[in-house]
Amino acid sequence: MKITARQSVQTKFYDMDRIKRSALITKVKIRIQKIIDELARLQKEKDEESLVRLSDLTQQRDKLMNKLRELTEINLSPAKSKTLNRIDVGTSVVLRKGTTDFEVSLVRDFAVDSSNGDISVSSPLGSGLLNKRTGEMVEVDTPAGPMEYEILEIK
Repeated sequence: MKITARQSVQTKFYDMDRIKRSALITKVKIRIQKIIDELARLQKEKDEESLVRLSDLTQQRDKLMNKLRELTEINLSPAKSKTLNRIDVGTSVVLRKGTTDFEVSLVRDFAVDSSNGDISVSSPLGSGLLNKRTGEMVEVDTPAGPMEYEILEIK
């Protein structure tokens, strides 16, 4: 199997994303543990200031737990994405809009080449397609109004 220059660059960025995500997960876990420790300490104190701080820290903890959940659920591997049949960075997708079928490839912002059918994952269509499956309908808000696409195939 011949690897193209584009695939090689994508693989390098998947690896970078994985490393960055792993480091971020570690930071979030450390921050959550610090908050839990502070919550335990504040629960022993009964003054008004401690109760206000307790409420603030509980909200921070909940937000960080949600962020951690999101980070651990993100799939950056194109191989896993294809086996799960979900759209992710690096996948090509055949879409239908009305009676017209067309193919796009989801790429990071820096790799967009619209002449090759690339779209950014941060574009309205790109972000709308992420983690979707074959057969799903995607509605995307555009300046021209809402557009609806059917996902025919994930490559």
